Amino acid sequence: MNRVAILTECKPYNPNRTFTEQLNSVGGNTGNNAYITALMDIFSAVRVDYELLDKALEDDEYDVYIVGNLSWIVEDTPLPDFYYDAFRKIISKGKKFVPISVGTQVFDYKADFKYDPTTLSFLKEISEQAVIACRGEYTAEVLSSNGVKNVEVIGCPSLFHTKDPNFKLSKRNYLRKNPRIATGITPWPNEKMSTSLVKEYLGYAIRNKIDFIEQADNSWIEFLSETDKSFKGLFHTYFKRFGKMFFDIEEWRAYSRELDFSFSGRFHGNVIPLLEGVPSLFISIDARTKEMCEYFKFPTIDIQEFCFDKTLEELYEMADYTEFNKSYSDAFIKFENYVKKNNLKIVK
Repeated sequence: MNRVAILTECKPYNPNRTFTEQLNSVGGNTGNNAYITALMDIFSAVRVDYELLDKALEDDEYDVYIVGNLSWIVEDTPLPDFYYDAFRKIISKGKKFVPISVGTQVFDYKADFKYDPTTLSFLKEISEQAVIACRGEYTAEVLSSNGVKNVEVIGCPSLFHTKDPNFKLSKRNYLRKNPRIATGITPWPNEKMSTSLVKEYLGYAIRNKIDFIEQADNSWIEFLSETDKSFKGLFHTYFKRFGKMFFDIEEWRAYSRELDFSFSGRFHGNVIPLLEGVPSLFISIDARTKEMCEYFKFPTIDIQEFCFDKTLEELYEMADYTEFNKSYSDAFIKFENYVKKNNLKIVK
């Protein structure tokens, strides 16, 4: 069996770090933990820091290097040099460089999305030695229209952490009394989201006294509060009581098992509860989220269509997993087939 590494700048959890160090250790997004942990478990893979790549190659430790950091490709913007450097080093040693969950960072589906020429050339080279896994149909279409043909849509591999093609989500017919509910949102992936809309979303969470799962630096609250100091105080008071942030993935999963319901504008803010059997309503905030929700047939509502007059019970009713349950097995089998094409194997 091939020896597999996950090439990442994210570090293993260490409780002795400061908050800033913790945030830096997950690449500024705790959702990366869900993604990386899933890949490590699915393939029995070892985490390798980019800084230690030379030693791993010199010692001939791994046959396949999985790269998951290409999910935020920005229009007309080159990737950091270390991606190109890592690719050259890996293939020069006869190893495979396998990008999983490639995606574009764009607000809306944009047919004429333009890749930076260097990035596009890079993706074409990658596709000559591995099948590129895309987050959704939109990214696959954009890549194909730009001449990158060896691609397949698999969604986000964190959804396959179950390693069970028969996984299904079941839910009560009603939301029990005094439920524990979590939400979350970060506005910076979509600059088109108005300040008033984000504040209204946060206000809904505050009124309903539900947990708020932060996944990134919440300095954006300062931006929202520039012209409304009372809102800043209100949010900070709320966050001290209901705010949570998890750098330890096992702690996050254990917390999620206590939930009755989750609705979130952060993708992995819903995936973690979902994998623990918690009904989750996905709030689509950009094209990147939208294409993954469409692929997995999640119950989804666009942030622009969120009705703040709805009760929590009504939101819970919207979390219908009929279509997800019908399609999950097919998505899992497709993922298995993709894995085989790249000389990988799911470790049961």
